[in-house]
Amino acid sequence: MLITASISLHSTENRGRKSPIFFGYRPTFGMEKENSDCVILTTTEQGIFPGKSAVVDIDILHPHLLTNLKVGEAFKLLEGMKEIGTGIILSDI
Repeated sequence: MLITASISLHSTENRGRKSPIFFGYRPTFGMEKENSDCVILTTTEQGIFPGKSAVVDIDILHPHLLTNLKVGEAFKLLEGMKEIGTGIILSDI
């Protein structure tokens, strides 16, 4: 399932990543107590750096695991148990 979302990555100083994310990056998409793998489909060639925001398409690989997947809902981007960013669902594609 493809969605469009506004994401904000935490800065390195705020326990975020040390390097940018690029097309094909695969974090965990977390909503409350539900998680799914996902793929970030960013359009920027430079990547999205820690501390920055962008609008991206996200491919949710297991949408059946997420019961509250609606426009306007907030979510977290995780690497393991570490939260590296947040986002808001803007639309589904």
